[in-house]
Amino acid sequence: MKKYLPQFIVGGILVAALVGILSFDAITANDQAQSTNEWYGQNAIQDVYSRRGGMMGSRLPQLSTSLEGTDVDEAELQAMLDVLYLDELNAKAEYEALVEAFGDQSPYTELILAETRHADALLRLYDLYDLEVPTVQVKTPAVPATLEATYAIGIDAEVANIALYDNYLDLNLPDLVERVFSNLQRASENHLRIFTAYDEGTEDQLPLGTCHEGLSEPRTRGFRGGN
Repeated sequence: MKKYLPQFIVGGILVAALVGILSFDAITANDQAQSTNEWYGQNAIQDVYSRRGGMMGSRLPQLSTSLEGTDVDEAELQAMLDVLYLDELNAKAEYEALVEAFGDQSPYTELILAETRHADALLRLYDLYDLEVPTVQVKTPAVPATLEATYAIGIDAEVANIALYDNYLDLNLPDLVERVFSNLQRASENHLRIFTAYDEGTEDQLPLGTCHEGLSEPRTRGFRGGN
């Protein structure tokens, strides 16, 4: 027994050392996880309006939200958001009226969801800058006699919406506001392409990916995937 005693002692030392190393690794890993969670908590503002759905659903890099050094103050930003928010709600109301009149027709069933997301993106800017969301009165939607006649209405609405964003994007805006406005304008440009294709009867020729915010609902005629 004495012959093997030194080996038992060495083995015990090695086991104790191994347990100590594993315990240290576990504590370190826990500390790292805690630090990571704290970092995400502290930097949550960079994801202030990130949600599911294409342009609004991906995590943004950290962008400046400060109004200092820009062309707008708080009151001017409020005025811009009020105009854009009402415009998005008017578009949604228009498309809802057309669905009510003509049934669940593409592209309107999909675009109602898209306009809802656009309005939500603007609401998140109101929240970020602690601005008052206005109580708006949407205009009475125009409903023509035929479905085919509705596409021209959609074209006019999207052209006007794109022009609104053009006016505001000519200004020096906070980085985050500029990013949101640019994304919303690109979506409207995409909607304009869709309406133009429907108006010309070429909706089946829309390129793959010509859609709005990558919705996951079943694809319908003229909507082939998301971007």
